[in-house]
Amino acid sequence: MINSRTLAAVTTAVFVMFGVSTANAGAIVADYTTFADEQAASFNLAGTTVTGSSDVVSSSFVGERGLGIAGRGNDRTLDEGESLTIDYGQLVTNVTLTAHDIPTVGNVIYQVEAFDGVTSLGAFELPVHSSAIETNDLTALFGGLSFSSITVTCVGGFNCQENSGQLGIQIQSTSFDVVPPVVVAVTEPGTLALLGLGLAGLGWARRRKAI
Repeated sequence: MINSRTLAAVTTAVFVMFGVSTANAGAIVADYTTFADEQAASFNLAGTTVTGSSDVVSSSFVGERGLGIAGRGNDRTLDEGESLTIDYGQLVTNVTLTAHDIPTVGNVIYQVEAFDGVTSLGAFELPVHSSAIETNDLTALFGGLSFSSITVTCVGGFNCQENSGQLGIQIQSTSFDVVPPVVVAVTEPGTLALLGLGLAGLGWARRRKAI
C-alpha cells in the first residue's frame, strides 16, 4: 500500500514547472562612425533607431566621426534643450555608450535618461570628461535595470550654449545584449491527468486513515 507521504512525493515529481531562458549570443554593436559626414542619421543600425529633437547627422572633428545634432545655428552641437534618442527596439542589458567629448572651452555635462517602454527609469549625468573617447557602462549607471531606449541631453557647460560654434558631443557607438524571454513549459494534458489521479489517491488515503 502506498502511504500518503510516498504518494505526495510521486505527485511532486510528476508535476514539474520550469523556466527556459536562451543564452545571450554576445554583444550587439551599433557603430555610428561608419557613416559619411553630413549624412542624415534617421536610420536603423544593428536594431537601433536614432532620432533627435532636430536632425541627427554624422560629423567629424579632429579625425573622429560620430553623431551630433544639426540644430540651432547649424553648429552640430547638442545645445541645451536638444536631445538625441537611441531606441533599441526591445529590452536590453549590458549596455555601453561610447561618446567623444570635444569641447575647446570647458566641459560638457551630459544627462542620460533611460526608458522601459514609456516609463522613465530615471536620469543620471555621465561622468565629466575632457577631450577623449570614453565608453560608459549604462547598465551599471542605472543599477542593473534593463531598458529599451535612452535619451542623451546636454545640460551644462559652455558647449551647451546656443551657437557656441563647437561640436560638443559625438555619439560614436553603443553595444548591448538583448534580454532573453523566459519561456515557461506548458504542462501536458497527460501530466495534468496523472496529477489529478495522484491528488485523488492522496485524498482516498487520508480518508482511510481517518476511518
